[in-house]
Amino acid sequence: GDNELNGNAYVLADDKYMDLVQTSTDAYNAKDWNAMKALYNDMFVEWGDENMTKYFDEMESVDMNISAMVPIHLKGDDKKMVLTWSTENRKWKNGSKERVRLFEIYNINDEGKLMGWNQWTNKVSNPDFTDHGLASGGKLLAKMKTMKTMENLLFSQIEVRLK
Repeated sequence: GDNELNGNAYVLADDKYMDLVQTSTDAYNAKDWNAMKALYNDMFVEWGDENMTKYFDEMESVDMNISAMVPIHLKGDDKKMVLTWSTENRKWKNGSKERVRLFEIYNINDEGKLMGWNQWTNKVSNPDFTDHGLASGGKLLAKMKTMKTMENLLFSQIEVRLK
């Protein structure tokens, strides 16, 4: 394209960006949004004040363990990125749990603030680690009106929650 950075190489960035991501991860594991938001830019903080607070309120525990990090930046650009590979165990207050393998790209602006992350997940299907309800069957979430139209159908091994 016509982008002046087109063709520039990615190079290693300073290790301090890995420290920033690890500090954010430590606060995340503690479900401490106040500690996290000191590390993020205003746009992410505005989003997180509602969304991260709600997420942490629903969680009994979260435990992300980063196994590898690589700090990089594109030559000629001030934005830094940290690529991470991790495993996270999540346990909700409703009893659901999951283990996911994550690949994430944390974006850091020229002021040294995190701007958020892009995340790719792979859920571990072993029921010892991931369980969102019944081991077989499925879940159905429906409004009462919908359930009335389906009352002649037979459901087996399905947890039905009415909204």
